Amino acid sequence: MHLHHHEYPQVHLPQVPVRRLLESQTAIVTGASSGIGKAIAIALGAAGSNVCVNYVTGPDKAEDVVAEIENDGSHAFAQQADVSSEADVLRMFEAVRSEFGAVDILINNAGLQSDAPFIEMTRAQWQKVSTLI
Repeated sequence: MHLHHHEYPQVHLPQVPVRRLLESQTAIVTGASSGIGKAIAIALGAAGSNVCVNYVTGPDKAEDVVAEIENDGSHAFAQQADVSSEADVLRMFEAVRSEFGAVDILINNAGLQSDAPFIEMTRAQWQKVSTLI
């Protein structure tokens, strides 16, 4: 009788120090309160970067991202700005320069999801989506 019992070796992961390759760099990540932007902001913080977590709505979610970055040992702050507004963008850059100095990294991640197929979008819906491109 053949038993199907397998003993697998125990997995041992090597101890690898976190490499903070972006120490003293400053990043702005637009649309950083959720999704891909959140993941990018957290990864930049883990690599040592100072991070501006940009959001349009949902300051609580943005503050959660800031807390996660700061728990990893980097500096971060949340900044509300609509990236389709030049005045908001200028205000955001000024806030980052005031907090950290120069901006070294810009991740243009902000986006707007429209649940309408392109062919069914109104001109106003398309213009709102395309201002972020």
